[in-house]
Amino acid sequence: MPLNCSAKPLQSYAIRRQLNFFQIEVAALNSLKNFWRNLPPNWAGSDPCGDDWVGIRCTNSRVISIKLGSVGLEGQLSDHISSLTELQILDLSQNPGMTGSVPASIGNLKNLTTLLLDGNELTGPIPLTLGLVQALLVVRLGNNSLSGNVPSNLNNLTNLTDLYLSNNELSGTLPNLTGMSSLQTLDLSNNGFDTSVIPTWVSS
Repeated sequence: MPLNCSAKPLQSYAIRRQLNFFQIEVAALNSLKNFWRNLPPNWAGSDPCGDDWVGIRCTNSRVISIKLGSVGLEGQLSDHISSLTELQILDLSQNPGMTGSVPASIGNLKNLTTLLLDGNELTGPIPLTLGLVQALLVVRLGNNSLSGNVPSNLNNLTNLTDLYLSNNELSGTLPNLTGMSSLQTLDLSNNGFDTSVIPTWVSS
């Protein structure tokens, strides 16, 4: 019987690849730390997965969830978040000390299902790239100071069930969102939208 000589090199490659991903994600989290204050005390070790950083959940040494809602977090959400490519849940909600804008790089998080950034002091527009994250199920951006138009390509989020954009400074006309075939809850209240003409799709 011929020996399989390729098994060990393949296994070695997989280990190196996994280690490389891990190093990238640790570097990304450490970069995020540089933009944040009032972090949980145990965010001090070198391994966010092995050291059980509060709010961090991992699978196979890949970060899949960041839950830091209502912890008094301060700072900004930097572009480094895009390096956490396996991230499924990002919850930084109810942290009034969180300022700045929603980074366009969030569009690189193709596995993101839940984005909770409500109850902060975020400003600027909703990034167009958010409409590229097809896996999204829940988006909560309410109770911030976001401005500008609602990106029309959010209509591409066919899996989205909940969209909360209330209590911001959004303006312009409402884009057609009928492409959101799974949408169950839509809250656009307390913004500056042009309500002189109610879009026909609203009744549908």
